[in-house]
Amino acid sequence: MPNKCPIFLFAFANDDGRSLRQLDEEQKALRKIFLQAEKEGACEVRILVAATEQDVAEAFQEYWGRVRIFHYGGHSDEKELFFRSNNKQSAEASSLADFLALQEGLELVF
Repeated sequence: MPNKCPIFLFAFANDDGRSLRQLDEEQKALRKIFLQAEKEGACEVRILVAATEQDVAEAFQEYWGRVRIFHYGGHSDEKELFFRSNNKQSAEASSLADFLALQEGLELVF
């Protein structure tokens, strides 16, 4: 029987040219914070490193209806979030917001 506990999805996209040095530490700290809850079966933590828009979309598809928390860590401005990609380097915040609004069960985005 497949596990149906909530997924906490963390996507990190660092830019080699403008590296956010604290991003690696943030990933480690989040893993540590949720480790006990994950061990107890209260949640599953999924961390996408060097995340692309496609990685995020695929994770939401794979865990449809189970993602409760989504966190993005990386560069952004008032209109865009900068994911890792070979051709398109940013995602419009409004498009991402529209995508997230369609996700069943999503309770917190930061």
